[in-house]
Amino acid sequence: MSSSAELVTQFELLEMKKVEQRIKTRQRMARLRARLKESTSEEQEAAKERARLARARYRDSHREKLREHARDSRAKQFVHKHGEEAYEVKQEKSRLRQLEENMRIRRAVRPRVPKGQGQKLCRPVRDSER
Repeated sequence: MSSSAELVTQFELLEMKKVEQRIKTRQRMARLRARLKESTSEEQEAAKERARLARARYRDSHREKLREHARDSRAKQFVHKHGEEAYEVKQEKSRLRQLEENMRIRRAVRPRVPKGQGQKLCRPVRDSER
């Protein structure tokens, strides 16, 4: 079994590898940008189009994660500006508004049964027929 000191060193080694990889990636991207600046305008336009398509593919495949991040970011900004208590009040109002909306939709969708007909299925009663 590994001691905790070995685990720390293993963790530090992994972190150092990550840092080295980030440095290499940064250098590679700097070289790519420098080469792109020297290239022709057609090549630059093609690179812009490739980048646009890559961003679109990423947004498409990571849509939910991006939404969660944006939601969390907005929540943090609200808490920072107005405080935790105001955020909780806002969340409760939002939850109640959503419940009311759901009930309104449910009432609109559920067929209205005329008196004396019990649970017999029938078409919904229109507002003009009431």
